[in-house]
Amino acid sequence: MKQQVLLILLAISLVIACKKENEEGVKMEQKSNIKYAKGFDIQHFENYSKLIIKSPYPNATEFQEFYFMRTNEISQEGPKSEMVSEIPSKKIFKDIISRIVVTSTTHIPMLELLGEETSLVGFPNLKYISSEKTNQRIKEEKIIELGKEESINTEVVLELRPDAVIGFALNSNNKMFTTIEKAGIPVLLNGDWLEETPLGRAEWIKFFGILFDKEKEADSLFNTIEKDYLEAKAMAKQATKKPTVLSGIQFNQIWNVPAG
Repeated sequence: MKQQVLLILLAISLVIACKKENEEGVKMEQKSNIKYAKGFDIQHFENYSKLIIKSPYPNATEFQEFYFMRTNEISQEGPKSEMVSEIPSKKIFKDIISRIVVTSTTHIPMLELLGEETSLVGFPNLKYISSEKTNQRIKEEKIIELGKEESINTEVVLELRPDAVIGFALNSNNKMFTTIEKAGIPVLLNGDWLEETPLGRAEWIKFFGILFDKEKEADSLFNTIEKDYLEAKAMAKQATKKPTVLSGIQFNQIWNVPAG
């Protein structure tokens, strides 16, 4: 009987110990502050943060997950709830990004708002960039042409050795990004273009904020954008005349409009 009691007490002790260890590693320090965007989330834990890309491409059934561990303590311990040895190294960021490749002109303003335009080292179709700041760096040959976005020159990307490549995809079958990932370079698929609201799309600045360890700056910038947008929206509702507005671009006699 005594042996049975001891075994029960031992089992309870083990459960409590495991629960305590689990709580130390996975307890969320704060709730997600993503308000409008549906395609990604950022979760903050005691000793790491996780970026979850829920919509890397249309109708995606799998998420992309990346871990950010930037202090010495965090780097040593890592996420206790998920064995570090089981997480591919290209999914873990221990250092702040200093060299980045982006593949859409919509990514450029995000970098500039965060003051990280100098981190950009490569881009496909440089001629489509209209920003004065970034064009100046192109003239100084600090940003390298990568070809077309649907078939960027992977050899040049590998030579640049960026800390990350921010891409976009139509489906999960992308040999170009697979080649880059096999070389050990993280590829994060930005799905801002899949958002159905202006604020949802604008909130992707927080996606770039965690990459550069500038989450507070990204939050502040988005709060300003949100405030300005909501004020403009309220003002528009009071207008007596409401003109018809069509957004998009004409190409080969076809007018293409954005989603949303």
